[in-house]
Amino acid sequence: FLHDIFPMALNWTRHFGRYYLQDKLPVHVIDAIFAHEQPDQEILNPYSSLSLHDLLPANKIYQQMTQELALQEVKIHVC
Repeated sequence: FLHDIFPMALNWTRHFGRYYLQDKLPVHVIDAIFAHEQPDQEILNPYSSLSLHDLLPANKIYQQMTQELALQEVKIHVC
C-alpha cells in the first residue's frame, strides 16, 4: 500500500541518515549508531574503546538536519 503512494525502499531513511552523517562523524561511530560494528567490536562490548558518550554528537547533528530540511512531525489519525 505505502509503496503505491511513496515508491521508496522502506529503509530509505536509514540510508539517508548514514549518508548525512558520513562527513560529520568518524566511520566507527556511524557504524555503532547503525549497528554495523564488526564482531567483538560492538559499542556495548565490555572491551570496546567506544562509550555511549561517543554517540552524543549524532544527536546534535540530527537536530541540525531536521532544521536544515524543515522536517515536521507527521500526525496520523487512525480510526
